[in-house]
Amino acid sequence: MINHLMLHVLGAAHVLTAILALLAGALVLLQNKGTRRHVWTGRVYLGAMLATNLTALGIYELFARFGPFHVFALLSLLSVLAGVVPVWRRKAGWMERHAQWVLGSYVGLCSAAVAEISSHLLAFPFGPTVIISSAIVLITGWVWMWVFLTRRFSAP
Repeated sequence: MINHLMLHVLGAAHVLTAILALLAGALVLLQNKGTRRHVWTGRVYLGAMLATNLTALGIYELFARFGPFHVFALLSLLSVLAGVVPVWRRKAGWMERHAQWVLGSYVGLCSAAVAEISSHLLAFPFGPTVIISSAIVLITGWVWMWVFLTRRFSAP
C-alpha cells in the first residue's frame, strides 16, 4: 500500500509534509521559546501540519470512504489551530494553552508516524499494530507532556 500511496501526488504530498512537520516540530521543541527562530520554525510546523491534515482528508485508499483516520486528521487539525489561537489572542495563560495544544498535536503526529512505519514499512498486522503502537506513543507522549508542562508552568 505504501508504494501505491507514494505513486499518487496527494499521497506523496501527504508523506512529505508529514516528514517536514516531524522535523519542524522537533526543532521547535529543541529551541529556546519565544525567539524569532522559534516563531518561524513554528510557522513551518503549522503550515506543514495544515498541509498534512488537508491532504489526509483527500486520501481514501484504505476504506474507500470517510474513515477513522479522517476523523483523526480533523482532530489533529483542530489541535493545531487550537495551539495557534492563544498566540493570536494573548490572554492570561496563553503560553501554557499554546504549549499544551501544540505539544498534543506533535504527540499525535508522532503516534501517526510510528503507526504508519510499524504497520506498512515493517509489514506487521495492520489493525493491532496501529492500535498498540499508537497507544504506546500517545501514553508516553502524554506523560512526557505532563512532566514538561508541570516543570515549565508550575509556580516555584
